[in-house]
Amino acid sequence: MLEILNLDKAEVISIDTISNQEFTEEECKRLRQSIKCGLINRLTVGDVLDKAMEIQAVRVNDWLESEVSRLSHLRDRASDLGRRKEYPFYPP
Repeated sequence: MLEILNLDKAEVISIDTISNQEFTEEECKRLRQSIKCGLINRLTVGDVLDKAMEIQAVRVNDWLESEVSRLSHLRDRASDLGRRKEYPFYPP
């Protein structure tokens, strides 16, 4: 469970609702302990939102690069197949 301080109230939500990764109870305890000791700053909603935006931008860029590569490969393949149909004796 994750406790989120939201201006005038604290909300407790399950981590499953915001992440598809599996976190062990031990990992959660270590994170809480690190925050208590001051090793890690307490996360705010703004911090989480900023990090999510950064990650989303990286994911979109990675997806775009893979799509450009895939489409380029398909274009080259279609061009090669068209050339073979047009010139059947053309060396590959």
